[in-house]
Amino acid sequence: STPETVQININDLNDVLPVVTASQVFAINENAANDTSLGSVMATDTDVTATTFSDWTIVSGNTDNIFAINAASGEIIVADNTNLDFESVSAYTLVGTVSDGSNTSAEENVTINITDDNEVPVITGLADFSFDEDTEGTTTFTVSDPDTDLADLQFTFAVDNDIVFIAGGASVSGDGTDRTLTI
Repeated sequence: STPETVQININDLNDVLPVVTASQVFAINENAANDTSLGSVMATDTDVTATTFSDWTIVSGNTDNIFAINAASGEIIVADNTNLDFESVSAYTLVGTVSDGSNTSAEENVTINITDDNEVPVITGLADFSFDEDTEGTTTFTVSDPDTDLADLQFTFAVDNDIVFIAGGASVSGDGTDRTLTI
């Protein structure tokens, strides 16, 4: 016979493992609200046919289930901010994987740094009190501040009757958490 040309097409198989991009780092404020997005984890796949990633999974490192990952997009969000506290843990290393529909990637670390927020000091136990005129009155209260050394706290006072009380006439004594207000 006469020679004929025959075209043979090679079908691309989904035979390459996806790879979660190494050394990805995200940051979030320690007081971030639930559902706050940190960003999306990235991955690559060298198959010729375009890859649709799926089944993004956090395998480990998600202490207290603070974070969640969208299985379809790889977006990381704050799922439960109850224990999202810089003073307790300043960074998390999540271990994650992704699928290309046929193959699952090797595990890869994703770092989440927690940003410290200067939280408001808290005063408790300071209640209304009475004392006789022309005398000095005192009451005790407790103060806490996770971000500031208690010895460095400064107190200011405001009065709603500056004829009876002078703001400069009030002082706080003590150190640590237990303090005394003197007027």
